[in-house]
Amino acid sequence: MGSSEIGKLRVRQILLMNGAIIAALGISFAVITFMEIAMFQMFLFLGVLLFVQSLAGFIGRDSESSFIPVLEQIAKYEKEKMGSEWRKHRALGSISSLLVSSIIFLFS
Repeated sequence: MGSSEIGKLRVRQILLMNGAIIAALGISFAVITFMEIAMFQMFLFLGVLLFVQSLAGFIGRDSESSFIPVLEQIAKYEKEKMGSEWRKHRALGSISSLLVSSIIFLFS
């Protein structure tokens, strides 16, 4: 991969991730505003979501596959570039998701 192609993939990644965050914030704001949902239910949903994410991270530890092609290409590039350090980052991300999930479960 050339540096210009990597730059284009990174820009797409940033746009995709920021768009996902804005959409998630908008949906959560709409759910809280228009539906009568308790904070217990919201924390429980977020805790389950993060727990499932951490389990998926542990199960597919060495896999760079994604249902979004741009993220899959970036993950393949990073795995090739970083080597064994990439696996450590993935494991650390899964562990931190599990930790945050347990904290959110305690809040609920």
